[in-house]
Amino acid sequence: MARHSIHGEMGAFGGGMGLRVLYVQCALPVREIGKIRLAEELPGSEEWPVRDLFQRDVDYDRVDKGIVPWLDDGDKVKFFAPITLALLPFDASTTRLEAEIPVLSISARAGEGGVSIGGMFQLDAEGLPASFSGRATLKWDDKRCHLVALDGQHRVAALRAVCERGGASAAATADWSIPAVIMCVVREPRAGRTQRVSYLDVARSVFVYINTQARTPSRARQILLNDESPSAIIAQEFVQYSHEADIDDIGHFPMSALRWRDGSEASIGERHKLLQLAEVYDLVEELMLGDRRGGHRASAARLLAPLDSDGARLQELLVASSLNADEAHEFRELVRANFVPAFSSLAVGLTPFREHAQRVRVIEKRLLDDGERGSAALHAIRIGGAGNWRNRPDVAQLVVKSVADMEKSVRSIPELLRHDIGLRGVVSGFMQVLPLLRESKGDDMELGSLVDLYFKGLNGRLAEGWLVGVSEGMVRHLRHVTRKESGTVANYRLDDVPDALGALCAAISSTAICQRNSAKFKAFLKDCLRKRLFETVRQGYVGELKRQFKDQNPGWSAGEIKDKAQEKSRPMAARHIDRILEDLGYEVTDV
Repeated sequence: MARHSIHGEMGAFGGGMGLRVLYVQCALPVREIGKIRLAEELPGSEEWPVRDLFQRDVDYDRVDKGIVPWLDDGDKVKFFAPITLALLPFDASTTRLEAEIPVLSISARAGEGGVSIGGMFQLDAEGLPASFSGRATLKWDDKRCHLVALDGQHRVAALRAVCERGGASAAATADWSIPAVIMCVVREPRAGRTQRVSYLDVARSVFVYINTQARTPSRARQILLNDESPSAIIAQEFVQYSHEADIDDIGHFPMSALRWRDGSEASIGERHKLLQLAEVYDLVEELMLGDRRGGHRASAARLLAPLDSDGARLQELLVASSLNADEAHEFRELVRANFVPAFSSLAVGLTPFREHAQRVRVIEKRLLDDGERGSAALHAIRIGGAGNWRNRPDVAQLVVKSVADMEKSVRSIPELLRHDIGLRGVVSGFMQVLPLLRESKGDDMELGSLVDLYFKGLNGRLAEGWLVGVSEGMVRHLRHVTRKESGTVANYRLDDVPDALGALCAAISSTAICQRNSAKFKAFLKDCLRKRLFETVRQGYVGELKRQFKDQNPGWSAGEIKDKAQEKSRPMAARHIDRILEDLGYEVTDV
């Protein structure tokens, strides 16, 4: 009979139906990781509901591409929460799990406290069975029970893979001890069997409860805790910059308008929040840095970084897929000085956003001037409802009024702009114009100054009615760019924005600040309008026409409807672009 043992701190938990859970918290040497079985390896497991018990099957792609490389990385400090293991008894003759729960009995060994569980595993410790606490030794017979990973299967699979592969990583882990909790379910010796329940039933009920109560960290929390992703670090520094910004400075995005902690604002509301942390990350990752393929990200990094030694290093780190601890620290310093201030200006540069920021700053200052209760209210709004302000009627009244005032301010922003699509279009437009600005104004011009120049053009066009649809003609320009014919939002996804609202923002801003007659600028405008925006609008008209033809011509086949819509959409899209050029002051033949 093969016996295994491990030392640790024991305890007893739960109770009910004459049953209890005994457990030992321990440090499991990595060299013994092979003793642990995965759910899919248990004989007969295909016949019982494994997922009810073990939360999910092992995703080996996640193991091989996510956890193993992390374990292999010599620059990463490793630690994870304890894995949860269970001793599951089985019938030696059939290898199937036992249905009966083993009975707890007093060990017959003289001079030593201990309990035996069905002859399959044993706990030895001073004070047993009077007390199930303190140091103990857990012993089990591997011919009668499996040591199974219930929670932490992916970590176990990754560690096994590293050990089995050998090499430097295996050698590095040889002296590791893995935090673990080993549990077993036992029946009290005098308990009546009022219900028929199996070992698997009890384990299932315990772990289904644990797994349904466990929560995956929110996306905002994952971004805040990520010290490896350049975009995540920029998002964190954006929050810090907003937090530290002078309350009189409207050039920074106000903390009160930023939703940076998912779920913590539920008691206050979220309608006064103009921007959320995950959106900040997406703006940087998807619209500013963009695709890693084809050298696009390296080109974007060159445009965004200053022309000096710090800028050269910033370029290197911006394109990295992952940063080590030293690189992350260096990157924080660089983006704090060279990128985040300009990005914050980009977030509030459009006139409606800047006016909203100014109104929020007035509300914040009003609270600060109201003494301790005002400061408590502002803390609740900015930090996300932290503290006991709900128990203070005077503070709660200020919070409610201030949030209502901020919500009113948000509603004053034109509808298109106050939704995600608005800032996405603004940021995408800036990145499209940036190469032109760098070429015309010089590579040594600071990024913040280029942002200001971009908004000089975009805000000027906004004052003329572009983007906000103050006239029938301006509304018509947005058809199939940001709105379908039904009025629903179109092309708001991050992948769609550059060839839709982003292209329109780039075109209307650049025509106000660039040399209109230069060949390079006309080529840029042609690419924005005649190529990319044309195709976006054309596809919108195809969808609109197909719906019309289907209603008006019930006898047409799907192929006929598609062909007719494709044919008619081209002149409609071309005329759409012509009208945009005419309202920008161009002859349609110029571009």
